[in-house]
Amino acid sequence: MNGSISCCPGVTKFLLVVLRLAIGWHFLYEGLHKLESQGTPQAWSAEGYLRGATGPFADFFHKLADDKAPIDFDQHALLQRWRDYVERFGQHFQLDDTQRKAAQDELDALRRKAEDEFFHEPQFRGILEQWEQDRQKQQAKQFLSSAEAARLPANEKVLSERVAELTQRLKKQLEALLSDEQQSRGPISPAKRIDRINLAVMWGLVAIGGCLMLGLFSRLACLGAAGMLALFYLSMPPLPGLPGAVEGNAHYLYVSKNLIEMIAALALATTGSGRWAGLDALVRACITRPLFGAGRKKAA
Repeated sequence: MNGSISCCPGVTKFLLVVLRLAIGWHFLYEGLHKLESQGTPQAWSAEGYLRGATGPFADFFHKLADDKAPIDFDQHALLQRWRDYVERFGQHFQLDDTQRKAAQDELDALRRKAEDEFFHEPQFRGILEQWEQDRQKQQAKQFLSSAEAARLPANEKVLSERVAELTQRLKKQLEALLSDEQQSRGPISPAKRIDRINLAVMWGLVAIGGCLMLGLFSRLACLGAAGMLALFYLSMPPLPGLPGAVEGNAHYLYVSKNLIEMIAALALATTGSGRWAGLDALVRACITRPLFGAGRKKAA
């Protein structure tokens, strides 16, 4: 024994590189999948996830989704949000009269669809009424049973996701009205905080995953991955009695897959896996050493 932590350092390095690639692929694919969904009616949004947050930090995550406005699935309030978006869309892309009329027709079609498939649809109507009752009890600081406490964020998540699907449908239909010249104006700047959060999460996943896959700025990427995973964990911690303790057929208590992956990312941040197999070796050879002399052996 020579005091080495590993008797097979080569194998250890190989497995750490594989672990880095696995976490990187997980992040990269998640980010790309969410980005690709933005042009579809099932566009991903963090809103439902944030609204469904539980645990000690639930209020913090709820405020991120609320955008300083109360949660409201009222039919008139939702229609007003869509009208406001159509107005902003028309101003940004300078729609002509024909396009504005077509945009109004799309808004009317969405209103009818929302009435048939959301507000008056038996399943969603029941969820909405149940959510309103539980929400009123919560706001009145009345006692909520454990079933009601778990049901409230779950119903809120379902409703938020359905509203997001309808909203994405409107956006896609409006974008189809644009000419090539109008499309060159670029997308509308996000008006809501949740839109900016969505962009940050999606591109953050892609950037972190890409850096881990390439072995570029690996330690920073590992810390970024650990930070995101910590937020995911804290939004729904698997604590006793909370919905986050059950995910599908899996049951957690204190330790979840997000926590395990976070610890793995932190462990990787203490290693030089990017130099062993990645672009960090090139950065070290071409930039770090010439500029700062890092890694040079001191003369005897």
